[in-house]
Amino acid sequence: MYFIQKYFNLSKRELNGIMVLLVITLGMWCIPVLYDLTAAPESEYYEEIIQKSDLQQGEITKEAVSYFNFDPNRIDAEEWRKLGLSPSQIKTITNYKTKGGVFHKKGDLKKIYTLSEADYQKLEPYIHIKTTAIKHTAITLKDSTNLPKYGRAHSLNSIKKPTVLDINLVDTLDLMQLPGIGAVYAKRILKYRNLLGGYYLLEQLQEVYGMDSLRFETIKPFLLVDRKHVRQIPINKANYQDLRKHPYINANYAKVIVQYRMQHGAFNNIEDLTNIVLFDKDYLRKIEPYLNFNND
Repeated sequence: MYFIQKYFNLSKRELNGIMVLLVITLGMWCIPVLYDLTAAPESEYYEEIIQKSDLQQGEITKEAVSYFNFDPNRIDAEEWRKLGLSPSQIKTITNYKTKGGVFHKKGDLKKIYTLSEADYQKLEPYIHIKTTAIKHTAITLKDSTNLPKYGRAHSLNSIKKPTVLDINLVDTLDLMQLPGIGAVYAKRILKYRNLLGGYYLLEQLQEVYGMDSLRFETIKPFLLVDRKHVRQIPINKANYQDLRKHPYINANYAKVIVQYRMQHGAFNNIEDLTNIVLFDKDYLRKIEPYLNFNND
């Protein structure tokens, strides 16, 4: 050290400054190295999830189901449970009925997006709806007196044609013809449609920021959904970034899907995703319309 000081003609103060800089530089270099040595790799978290998925595959047992004739407008949560519905499905039905939803015919049960077609087919023979108990409150373009405050505030005279609009094809101007929908809500509906890749149920409109049940029920009679316009994600080719863009797929889900696919090969159908313990059947029903399992 004395040699360096003499060779470069450094003062003691300058030499001390250089020593401090060397210590700081060495510390900055060592910290990342030490972190890498001590921190568990992120992939271990997802590896653990996948291992649990493999271990638990086939271990899930179902509670005994008891089918009986029922009116979906009358039975309670406990009776739905006996029919084999999950807590999430029961919650969705309860929310639907609380907001004024009524099952007018058997097929109306398909409005419950957490209920799969297979589940509906099991229940369909036992559905017996008492029509006398149903209160009809459908809103029509010809009768504006039945509209909630949104409909009264927004004159139906501005609706040029008494037609039903496809929510997957409408533009901002189309939406602004509906009662209670201004420029702000129209833009939100279209923005969320683009993020999703299209709506496959009208009830998804309730996920739009600020959309309350009253506004939704007001515009619902004027809308329909054509599912052929839904854009799907090629799950066997999509990378993390592609998956993460979808509102229903968070960062953890996207990483697990990619890593599971790398270890087990391509997904053939939605059932293959049930092997991942993070995903319950209600979530998979929700995301299934947006997934394409082709390997071409």
